[in-house]
Amino acid sequence: MEATVAQHRQQDTSPGARIRAAGLGLNTRRGWVFRDVELDVAPGELVAVTGAAGSGRTSLLLAVAGRFAINRGSLSVAGHPLPRTAPAVQRLAALGLVRGAHEPEPALTVTEHVRERLALLGLGPWQPRRRRTYARELVTGTGVDLDPDALGRDLDPYRRQLLCLLLAELTAPRLIVADDVDGGTDSTERAELWRVLRERADAGVTVLASCREAGEAPVDQTVRLSHRPAEPAADDAGSPGAADDEPTAPQDRPGGGPTPAVPAQGEPATVELDAQGAA
Repeated sequence: MEATVAQHRQQDTSPGARIRAAGLGLNTRRGWVFRDVELDVAPGELVAVTGAAGSGRTSLLLAVAGRFAINRGSLSVAGHPLPRTAPAVQRLAALGLVRGAHEPEPALTVTEHVRERLALLGLGPWQPRRRRTYARELVTGTGVDLDPDALGRDLDPYRRQLLCLLLAELTAPRLIVADDVDGGTDSTERAELWRVLRERADAGVTVLASCREAGEAPVDQTVRLSHRPAEPAADDAGSPGAADDEPTAPQDRPGGGPTPAVPAQGEPATVELDAQGAA
């Protein structure tokens, strides 16, 4: 993103977030969603998380962003252990496009998305007309290919990614996660998305982006997840306190904040999720 957005973000001089994980996994009574993940990500690095559909890419990104509980191994973001301190991580991490968790609203224009996010964050002019003008200027001043009057439902995958990254930028995050960067995009669009993500990392923000294959993307490291068939651990079968309901992805909509995916104190951090369907 261009400097225009940075000028209007919340003031935060914090560096990017260091991420450390050892033996990280999520095991449910239906099987492993992801397992044995090792991460050592320095602040300001751009990391590609690759793997086929069903390998747990989306769930891993949400876990690192503090929006999804894990129950195997250890994970810390900027020194905050997860899932115990998920609210602290949610405050420093922002979601780009993540299907089911952070997507454009079909009936809102690009400008309206930005205006609502500014209102939620308490940024910009408080008068509705001036805030609308302010939001439009932010969109047109970024230098990215976004029509300020386009509706969310009319955006193609490439522009959906750009809009969600623009919204993430407004929170001055130390960590950004973006899912399925190569989904529905051509080679030119993918190159431009990776350029935008590289720009954010070079500015000091830690960036995790998932894709099927990183190819020649300008990343600092690649973490590959292997698809594994459902294989519940014996000690999890019938474990007390295991969730009985299917979870829904926590929402980071423009009109509301995220819902912490953290178990109650003293309960196991186990959630139900179809290991075959996790992306």
